[in-house]
Amino acid sequence: FAGLGILFAGLNLLTSVMRDIATSKFLRNILVKMTKTQSKSIISGALLGGLTQSTSAATFACIGLLESGAINFSRTLTLISWASVGQSVIVFLVAINIKMISFISLAIVGVMYLFNLHREINSKKIINAFFSFGLILFGLSLIKETSHVLNALPILTDFFTFSRESFLIGFIVGTIAAIIIQSSSTVSIIAITLNIAGIITFNDALILIFGANFGSGLSVLLFTSHLAGRQKQVAIFAFATKLFGIIALLPIFFIDQSKLLSSLQLNYDLSIYVVICIVYAVLQLAGAITISFFQGLIIKL
Repeated sequence: FAGLGILFAGLNLLTSVMRDIATSKFLRNILVKMTKTQSKSIISGALLGGLTQSTSAATFACIGLLESGAINFSRTLTLISWASVGQSVIVFLVAINIKMISFISLAIVGVMYLFNLHREINSKKIINAFFSFGLILFGLSLIKETSHVLNALPILTDFFTFSRESFLIGFIVGTIAAIIIQSSSTVSIIAITLNIAGIITFNDALILIFGANFGSGLSVLLFTSHLAGRQKQVAIFAFATKLFGIIALLPIFFIDQSKLLSSLQLNYDLSIYVVICIVYAVLQLAGAITISFFQGLIIKL
C-alpha cells in the first residue's frame, strides 16, 4: 500500500508537471515544428504520451494546440491517436530492475537542490519531473518486492475469483479502476503485480488491461463533457482510438490465450510479465494504426 501511495503521488505530480510543460511555449514550439509531416506527427504524439502518461492530459494539451491555431485538426487527431503508444514505456519499466533508476532520478533532484537550481522556474519544472519520475519508479519497486504479501489477503483473492467467473465482470473492474486512477498504464502495472503475486492468471490480467484501456478512453469523455465543437470532437476521437484497439485485438487475444503465451515464451524466452507488457503496447499500437485508416473518413464525418 505504501508502494501504491508513492506511485499514485508520483503519477499525480508527473501529470501536473507535464501538463505545465506540455502547454509551455517551449514544448508547443517543438510540437509545432515536429507536426509538419504525418511521420513527425506520429513521433510527436508518442513523445507527448510518454511525457504526460495520461490520455486525458495529452488530450487537453492537443486541444490547447488546436484552439491556439498552432496545428490543424488533422495533425491534432494524429497526435491524439499515437499518444497512448508513448504511455507504454512506463508499463515496460515494471518488468525490469527499476530501483537503481529511481535512486539515480532522486539523486539528481538532490544535486540540483544542492546547487540552488530550484530557484529558476524552468529548472524547478525539471526538478519536479525528475522527482515525480523517481517516486513512480520507487513505488513500483516496492510493489514488486512485496507483491507476494497480497497472497495473504483472502478478501483480495476472493474478489478476483469472483471476477474470473465472467469476462464482463473483469472488463468492468478494469474500466472502473482506470476511471478512478485516471491511467490505463497504472491499472496494467497493478495487473502485472497481481499476476506476480499469483492472485490472477495471465488471462485475468489481459481482461483487466482491455477494460482499463476502455476506461481510459471513457474518462476522457467524462472530463470533457462540458466542451463542445472541435474540442469535443478531439475528445471523442481519443475515445475512439482506445475502442478501435480493443475491437481489433479482442478476437485475437481471447481465442486461445494459453497458445499465445506459450508461443511467445518458447520462441523468444520471455517472462509472463514481459508478455503482458507487450500485449498492452500492442493494444495501444493497434488502436493508433486501425483508426489511422479511418481518419480521413472521421474528419469528414
